[in-house]
Amino acid sequence: MDNQTILTLQVYSKNIFFDHPYELTYVGDKILFYKLKQGVQIFRFQLLIRIMTQIKWITKIEGNLPKIIGFTINIKKKSKNFLCKDVNGILKLKNFLSCKCSFANFDELFNVKSEISRGSSGSVKKIQCKQTGKELAVKFISKKDLTPLNYSILEQEIAVMNKVKGYDYFVKIQDLYQDDQYYLIIMNYLEGYSLSYYLENNRKMNKTFSLFQIFSIMKRLFEALIKLSQLEIIHRDIKPQNLVLAEEDDFNSLTIIDFGFATFTNINRYLLYKCGTPGYAAPEVLNSQCTYYSFSCDVFSSGCLLYLLLFNELPFKGDTTEQLVHNNRLCQLDFQQEKCNAFSLSIIALLKSLLEKNISDRISLKAAYEQFSSLYELYKQRCETEDCHDSSPLVNRLPNFDIQIGRIFEQSSIKEQVNKVVQS
Repeated sequence: MDNQTILTLQVYSKNIFFDHPYELTYVGDKILFYKLKQGVQIFRFQLLIRIMTQIKWITKIEGNLPKIIGFTINIKKKSKNFLCKDVNGILKLKNFLSCKCSFANFDELFNVKSEISRGSSGSVKKIQCKQTGKELAVKFISKKDLTPLNYSILEQEIAVMNKVKGYDYFVKIQDLYQDDQYYLIIMNYLEGYSLSYYLENNRKMNKTFSLFQIFSIMKRLFEALIKLSQLEIIHRDIKPQNLVLAEEDDFNSLTIIDFGFATFTNINRYLLYKCGTPGYAAPEVLNSQCTYYSFSCDVFSSGCLLYLLLFNELPFKGDTTEQLVHNNRLCQLDFQQEKCNAFSLSIIALLKSLLEKNISDRISLKAAYEQFSSLYELYKQRCETEDCHDSSPLVNRLPNFDIQIGRIFEQSSIKEQVNKVVQS
């Protein structure tokens, strides 16, 4: 990283008899500590800024709210406390270090409000910042079973989330904390529900999405995928559970979450080659012989999603995980005439072009986006002309819908836990 000075801050280390003044210089990938003695800087040590580096903020209560006044770090297995009289300076330092290293005192700064979901990789909870009152979400990742590869994957997930945080298409990382048991990823709290819940409740009520809704979803999704491609990122796990509405019932606020399988494309070697969710994964991702693929795998997964939205079932089936993976890898599709007759030839042709087994035959991101944009405009005009209404009920009007779940991440079913494929 660039060694240009980003922030200089005066801090001090308390001693029984007197305080030791230090000058802290933050240069991007490390913090340099200089002891000040009679106006002369004497270099003492440095702190490397990494995801695994932990900083604990020292707080004091003012007006029933925690105020940050310093920090604790570990140098050569010893804890060192530093205090700072510059309140704005210490907050600037915290903001600069956000998502670049781990903070330690989660419980002092946040109140846990309720559980959002619980799955095989941990739980997601709704929280509230004590300082600002803002509602957020936190994903707990257990340290217990993390291998060196898992740590690398976690670092990559954080790096990807940092890269996409400036765009409304993606869930935004806020901070990273850790304690003895967990890494805690703090994210913005999405008000809406996952697409899987809309699908499930449509099934229960024998409803379907309108074509306008479907093309609203697909247009927004491909806008997000194009942005990912520009950032040289592939998601590798596009599915209804990972598509959440930031605003209730607003499909134009569709947001991609869960970057646990995401990867950068401008690297020499993927940390995982074979990953994703059977039923949605591109054949090349499930192919153990394949060592490189690109954005086209997200195009294929989006085709599986479109198939589900149109026909209310996935294109690949299997009584066991092995059968499902096998059928998904072979990519043998049966476009039954009876099902296809309900839609125009252009829609079915687009669906088939998304689900081509060979990457060279598959439609490009840009071409797919252009077609979905055209279809969106067409059905938008029809709705405006015909004064039509969406055929699927809004979630907040559904009976017996548990409002405590379904936001940001939904509960993972046992089947989905089994179906998750990791590198083998």
